[in-house]
Amino acid sequence: MSTAQCPTSSIELNSQAAIDNFLINYPGCTVIPAGVNITIDGLSDNITNVDGLSQITTISGDIDILNNSTLTNVDGLSQLTSVGGDLRIQTNSALTNVDGLNQLTSVAGGVWILFNSALTNVDGLSQITSIGGILWIRGNDALTNIDGLNQLTSIGESLEIADNSALMNVDGLSQLTSIIGGLFVTNNGILTNLNGLSELTSAGGNLWVIDNAALTNVDGLSQLTSVEEELRILNNGTLTSLNGFNQLTSIGKNLRIESNSQLSQCCALCPLLAANAADPTIIGGTITIKDNLTGCNSVTDINACSTCLVGTSMPEYALVQLNVYPNPAQNILHFQCESSKNELVDFTIKNYLGQQFIQNQIYTNQFVLVDISDYPAGLYFLNVLKGDESVSRLFSVSR
Repeated sequence: MSTAQCPTSSIELNSQAAIDNFLINYPGCTVIPAGVNITIDGLSDNITNVDGLSQITTISGDIDILNNSTLTNVDGLSQLTSVGGDLRIQTNSALTNVDGLNQLTSVAGGVWILFNSALTNVDGLSQITSIGGILWIRGNDALTNIDGLNQLTSIGESLEIADNSALMNVDGLSQLTSIIGGLFVTNNGILTNLNGLSELTSAGGNLWVIDNAALTNVDGLSQLTSVEEELRILNNGTLTSLNGFNQLTSIGKNLRIESNSQLSQCCALCPLLAANAADPTIIGGTITIKDNLTGCNSVTDINACSTCLVGTSMPEYALVQLNVYPNPAQNILHFQCESSKNELVDFTIKNYLGQQFIQNQIYTNQFVLVDISDYPAGLYFLNVLKGDESVSRLFSVSR
């Protein structure tokens, strides 16, 4: 019985001959225990296919497909199901598709799709459900969509979508719920919206939306509740509204909304700014809001929104203190309204738009439990009323 032969370390395939001879040199090999680098050696420019790798099912290390100007497809990788490191497809000027990767289900490292000027789609990645590292899609001038990523649910590091001049939408990310690292959407010239990110609930690092000339709104981020580092919205020339941030309850570092020449609708940030005024840890760094249109040109502009709820203080003799906990809450909200005497008062809970979720009566000095298990994630106001006087506290619901 013959035994399959495989290389024992990373291999360099730097010519068409080297690729064609792989089956001869390693008969029966299906698993490469290290990495594969498919890059011309500078002396030749004749890699046109990778058919010599047609038996490979697993590459345990990285696979790099770099700087091959005559490579038109990767159909020879049609048996590949698993990559143990990074997948890098970069600067292959004749590559029009990656359909040959349509059996690939697992990438333990990152996926880099960079500067492939003829690449029109990534449909060949349609079996991938998770990426362990970064997903970076940059400088692919013919790429119109990323629908081939429509099974992707999680990214272990950052997501970067930059400098793709023909990219019309990011709808292919519609199943994505988790990014452990940051989200960067920069300089995509005809991208009009971020609707494909509608399932995303948190960004583990920075969230930057910068220099997207055709972007009109960020409504696709409407499920986002937290940004662990900096939120930066800069120089998006047609952006008019930030309504997509209406569920945002915390930012770990700086908030910068700057130089968006058509931006006037920022009332969605009012609850976040109000919460930060009461608790300066809600936004962990500086706040810069300027050089946008009136309505979104300062914190004062935003606080003036008619949809913002602002509580007024009651005299100390009536309601001494309103204690609300835990904050943020998930299923049960506890509160107590301390007063100099026990008396019946009204209370309501409304969201930042003024929509009422509950109205009831309690006695002061009574411990109260409210079931909020069906409240959507976001910011809410608890308001206790006695006649024409009231006291309010802001709290958030996390999911």
